[in-house]
Amino acid sequence: MARFGNAVIACKITELALSCASMGLQFYALPIPTKDAAVMQIPFGAYIIIVSGMLLGHITGDRMPRKIDLFFSITGIFIFVAAGEVADRHYIDCIYNQESNILDALVAAGAWIIVIVLFADSIFVYKNIPIEGD
Repeated sequence: MARFGNAVIACKITELALSCASMGLQFYALPIPTKDAAVMQIPFGAYIIIVSGMLLGHITGDRMPRKIDLFFSITGIFIFVAAGEVADRHYIDCIYNQESNILDALVAAGAWIIVIVLFADSIFVYKNIPIEGD
């Protein structure tokens, strides 16, 4: 059975960096309606807290069970797809109205990149789960 421990940690660090960067970029982006802001900012903030806890647990040697990690990764995919869709809908409208800049496009791209990293993370975590009978 292949071990992907380092790849999982690299994915977690990348997820944390992208979440922090996207959350920071949202403060400099154009103002958006309150409902859309909640759909975009809550996933980033929640995932910053969750991934920070996972990394802190890894550093201290108290790791999260792999199946729970897989659950967080798959749930994160669905949540960030929703956030990416809201960001796309809002910022693409701003681009067509020529009210946007490059930071606005980076917020939308950040959500979709996190979806790709979460998908890779879930594959690495799944490959690392021991199979019964091994």
